[in-house]
Amino acid sequence: MQVCDLYENLKDDVQRYARSIAKHAYEADDLVQDAFMKAIKEPNLAALPLHKQKAWFFRVIKNRMIDISRREKRLVSWEDDLDVAEL
Repeated sequence: MQVCDLYENLKDDVQRYARSIAKHAYEADDLVQDAFMKAIKEPNLAALPLHKQKAWFFRVIKNRMIDISRREKRLVSWEDDLDVAEL
C-alpha cells in the first residue's frame, strides 16, 4: 500500500479530525498535508492495520497543532515584550 492508497482510505477521517482541532479550514488543510508528507517518509506505516494508521495520523496532526500553538504563544509573547519596550 502506498501513500496515495493511504490518502484515499483515510482522507475523510483525517480531514474531519484536523478541522475539529484547527481554528480555520486552511490550517486544517495544512495539518493534513504535513501529516501526509510525514507519512511518505514512514515506510512501516503501510503495514499497519487501518485503525493504527488512522491513530498515527491523528497523533501526527495533534502534535503538529501543539507545535504551532506553542510557536504562536512565543511570537505573541515576543510581540508583547516589544510593545512594552516602545513605551
